[in-house]
Amino acid sequence: MMGYEERLNLYHLVQRDSIDQGVMIEFGAFFGASTAAIQAGIKKKNSAAGLAEFYVVDSFRSSTSSSFTDHVRMHAKNQDAEFLLKEENDFVDFYDCFLENVGEPENMHIVRCLLSDFTFVDKPISFMHLDLPKEWSQLKMIVTACFPYLRVDSIVLFQDFGYQWSAELIAAVGLMLNNGNISVINLVDTTLSVKVEREFSEQDIGELIRAMSNAEEIIAGIGYSKDVVSPFFSTENRATVQIAIAQFYFSIGRISTACEILSAVLLDCAGNIGIASKVAEILGETFPHRSYE
Repeated sequence: MMGYEERLNLYHLVQRDSIDQGVMIEFGAFFGASTAAIQAGIKKKNSAAGLAEFYVVDSFRSSTSSSFTDHVRMHAKNQDAEFLLKEENDFVDFYDCFLENVGEPENMHIVRCLLSDFTFVDKPISFMHLDLPKEWSQLKMIVTACFPYLRVDSIVLFQDFGYQWSAELIAAVGLMLNNGNISVINLVDTTLSVKVEREFSEQDIGELIRAMSNAEEIIAGIGYSKDVVSPFFSTENRATVQIAIAQFYFSIGRISTACEILSAVLLDCAGNIGIASKVAEILGETFPHRSYE
């Protein structure tokens, strides 16, 4: 579920001169397209020396009742790989599909676990690809476990930045940008690539966690993201971020504001079927009210 340009971006960024010290880590591998792109970049850069350590973290399982499992089955069928899926205890296991695409190279550490069970070894991280968290509850675990190990010039890619369900992710990125911890490299399709400008201190992480519990600061964080990343936006990106803002307003019960935003998006993007379908998806959702400070 990752486009060719996004994979090419991974391949090139992992070869940057600044990425010499530290390990690579990916959260959310699915069938391995992004993993293979990163590994190809590592091989290209380190062909004459030992390959950099590469950690790949995914549960490789999905509940049979989850809509994500429909995607798993569809993509396995498209690759004639349905026979590699394993169904057991109300879960579909797609680990063998992943291995079919990437193998088990010596430099790769495949960590099969839920994000809540993940613990990281004490090593500097030079490259991180996040194709997993959309909500702050997920991203918070990664920030807490891994961000203290990022170094100046480390590269972090947020794959779901340009996604209509990623309001909290967009907000957290905006707060990091505003705090001076990161700067933008590029935005390719839905993937935002950033460079670490200032290491994440314990105070930085604590302040980010505090801010992400406050609805107004989340809204401000989304605004910071829009301001900084807007030079990289396509028409699709710009509209999708607006839809994500509406998604957040729906989640905190500010219905009229959410509807105003979606109306403006539809007017600005009249005739764009892709944008209209994203708006319809948001409108078709039932939002349980979420409380913030």
